[in-house]
Amino acid sequence: MGNYVCNQCNKKFNRKWNALRHNRQIHHELAIIHNDTNGFVYKNSKQLNSTTNPDLLYEHGIEEQSIIDIFGKLILPFSELEKEFDGNNESDKVKYLSMLVVGALNSPDPVKTLQDTLHLICKGQNKNCILCCRGYES
Repeated sequence: MGNYVCNQCNKKFNRKWNALRHNRQIHHELAIIHNDTNGFVYKNSKQLNSTTNPDLLYEHGIEEQSIIDIFGKLILPFSELEKEFDGNNESDKVKYLSMLVVGALNSPDPVKTLQDTLHLICKGQNKNCILCCRGYES
C-alpha cells in the first residue's frame, strides 16, 4: 500500500513525512526510510526537504577516492624511505618500513608524518634511534 518503508520494522507509509516522523519518534532516527518503488533513501532533515540520496554507493566512492589520493601521495616518501633503508637486511627493512607506514596511517596527516620521518632520516639521524623514539623498536 505505502511507498515508504521503515527498514527496522518494515512498516509502510503512504506519505514520506509520516515515515520520517515515525523514524524520529519511534527509532530515534536510527532507522532508514526508503521508497519502495525507486529505492531512494530519505533522511530526517529540514535542509533536505526536497532532496533525496538516490545513490549511497556514490558517497562511498567519494570516501574511497580520498583514501586512494592519500595512498597516492604516500608513494613518493615511501619509496625514498625504502632507499634510505637499503643498507639493512631485508627482514629489518620490511619491519621498519611497515611500522613507519602503520604509524603514519594512524596519524591525522599520514603524508606529512611520513615526510617528516624521511626528513629526520635524511638529516643524518640514526634510523634505529628514530624508530626507538617513535616506539617502534621491540
